Amino acid sequence: MKRAEAVARRSPIYLLAASPRRVMVAATSLLVAGQGLPTRRYPLRLLSRIVCNERIDWSGEAISTCLGRGILIQWLGPARRAGGTARPRVREPDEVGALIEAALERCDWAVRYSNWLRHERMRILRNSGAGLDPALVAEAVHRDRLPEYLHECARMACASAVGAMLHRAGLQESYAAPDGGDLELGDGLTRLVELELALHLKLPVADREAILLATERWLDADAARVPRILGRLRRVASAGMEQ
Repeated sequence: MKRAEAVARRSPIYLLAASPRRVMVAATSLLVAGQGLPTRRYPLRLLSRIVCNERIDWSGEAISTCLGRGILIQWLGPARRAGGTARPRVREPDEVGALIEAALERCDWAVRYSNWLRHERMRILRNSGAGLDPALVAEAVHRDRLPEYLHECARMACASAVGAMLHRAGLQESYAAPDGGDLELGDGLTRLVELELALHLKLPVADREAILLATERWLDADAARVPRILGRLRRVASAGMEQ
């Protein structure tokens, strides 16, 4: 029980600095320092993942220590889009990765994957209690457009959480198909989570820290959300993406 509670207390941090920062490690903590600014200390045992921008300069020791403790590091590029990830080693990759690669051998894999995503969007809409208004179905399900504006910080948190979950499952965020196309698994799952968030949670109109906190709390309240989606993807991938 104590171990489970300790894991549950681990949470992500966002290092989205406006000016250069340096990340180092000291004993069991990360230190984040900037010129003329107080140094901030983050105990490693409390960190699940770290999201940072291009103004964060990492020491090799800090990166190595984080990876050794199973802490995922995600970098954001321009417009807060994913720029890269440093991933700890995964012991047992999920079989769904092999099933996806096998499904990509089909010449119609892109159509089947698109159909599956549309099916998942309809599932989310039905379970939301928002009703099945034809206009909403057309926008959210068929055009993959969110029913209302979702702040970039909320979208960033969703993408970060999906990326971390895919890593824990030993899955890639993108799979290359023999026909030259790419199955963007991370983007597809993130869009599903964003849709569910937009339908279920009214985010505060406040600064980005309040939005990030509200989004992370919503994500943490149902940690099995992405694994459930992956479970359904596993079933359809085993049938060649067939619905």
